[in-house]
Amino acid sequence: MRAAFVSALGLGWLCPALASIDTPSTSVSIMSLSSTVPPFPSPVVCGPNLVTNGDFTDGPDGLDGWNADNLAQVSTATACLGGAACAIVTGRGPGFNALIQPVATVPNVVYTIALAYNVLADDDGQGIFNVLADLVPVGGPNPLQPYNTWRTYKAQFRATSESTIMAYTLSSPVTGQTTVQFADIRIEACS
Repeated sequence: MRAAFVSALGLGWLCPALASIDTPSTSVSIMSLSSTVPPFPSPVVCGPNLVTNGDFTDGPDGLDGWNADNLAQVSTATACLGGAACAIVTGRGPGFNALIQPVATVPNVVYTIALAYNVLADDDGQGIFNVLADLVPVGGPNPLQPYNTWRTYKAQFRATSESTIMAYTLSSPVTGQTTVQFADIRIEACS
């Protein structure tokens, strides 16, 4: 059996003495193993944008679907990031000012939020920008500097209900004025 085994494995060259020993044997079958290479990871697939009017082009003032909270003043401009429209949110401290929109969600599903923002002013230099999902911060807070530089914000949150109130907030501990442009706001379920 040893000789058959050594021979079947092709190891006779390694130990000729074992290859020449013939002992009674039963049949030996060598199992063939094949290694399988896992496929490339699937590309991330995202669903539709759940934000209503995330490009700020709908309605007479470009703000259909959006609300302002606290002392926020909201307007739109048509030539912001790459010539696209944006919302301009101006708020005063102390406290927070927000651009708000409820979004239809599915409980326990993870959503990705992405947007572009540009800080135009932060009078006291202490302002911060944050995104809240049902009053819970989503990745942040983000200092409002440098000025006049478009940046991308991206974070994830897990929905806890069938409707999630999203708030894009500006806050300041003192009475300074803060102005930020928001463009291309997207919330998508990605897998």
